[in-house]
Amino acid sequence: MITDFRRYEFKYILTLPQADALRAELAAHMDIDPYSGPKGYWINSLYYDSPDLEFFWAKIDGLRFRRKLRLRRYESADPALPLPESARTVAVEIKQRVEQIVEKRRVFLNTRQAAQLCQGASVPAMDRQGQAVANEIVHLVQDKQLAPTCWVRYHRHALVGRAENPDLRITFDTELSSGIGRLDPEQPLPDMDYFLPPDRCILEVKVTNTMPLWVQHILQRHQCQLQRISKYCTSIAQQKNIAVLERDLPPAC
Repeated sequence: MITDFRRYEFKYILTLPQADALRAELAAHMDIDPYSGPKGYWINSLYYDSPDLEFFWAKIDGLRFRRKLRLRRYESADPALPLPESARTVAVEIKQRVEQIVEKRRVFLNTRQAAQLCQGASVPAMDRQGQAVANEIVHLVQDKQLAPTCWVRYHRHALVGRAENPDLRITFDTELSSGIGRLDPEQPLPDMDYFLPPDRCILEVKVTNTMPLWVQHILQRHQCQLQRISKYCTSIAQQKNIAVLERDLPPAC
C-alpha cells in the first residue's frame, strides 16, 4: 500500500440518487478499487488534536498550511469478501494541505503499536520510510500534546482510473457519522451520530495533476457543486456545539 503521496482533492456533497447515477456512469470508464469490491468497505478514523483544537481551527481559519493526525482502520462491508491482509493493519497518518495540494505520510502497524505511537511512544516500523514517518508522528504528538478527539465513520465505494488515467481515484462516502466517547483504538466504537443527513454522500475526486476533462464534463452534467467540507471539522463542530460551519446541502429527496 502507498505510504507517501501528493495530490489534489475535490469534494462534492450529493444526494443519494445523484451519487448512484454518477457512480453508474463513471463505472463505465473506471474500475472498482480492488480493496472496495462491489459492496464497498467501512472506514473508521480516530482523529487527534491539541488541547485547544489547533488542527480544527486551522481549517476553520483557512490557513494555507494545515495538517492533522489520524489513526485509521478498515472494515469489509461483505463478510464473504474480507479485506486483503495488507488492509487489516491500522494506518497512522499525517495528512496536510499546502495551498491546494494534499500530502499524506502514513505507517501501517498493528492496533496496539498504532495506539502507542499516537500516545507519543516510539515503535518499530517495517522499513526506513515507515520509521521516518513514525518518528515524525512521535515528535508531532509530543510537541502539540495531541490526544484522541473524535471518531469518524463512513461507508466507501471507490473507483480507480484505467491505464489512461492511472492517478485518478474517485470515492463515494455515505453513512457519515461521528462520536466522541470511548476514544481508544483498542476498544469498540462509541455511539455515533450522523454529521451529515443519511441521504447525503460526499464525493471526492483525487488526482495527481489535472482532473481529466471527461470527468469534469460528467460532474457538470450531474450538476455537482464543489464544496469545502472537512469530515473531521464538521464532526467536531456538531459534537462540541461549535457554531462555525454553514452547510450548503442539496435539497432533500
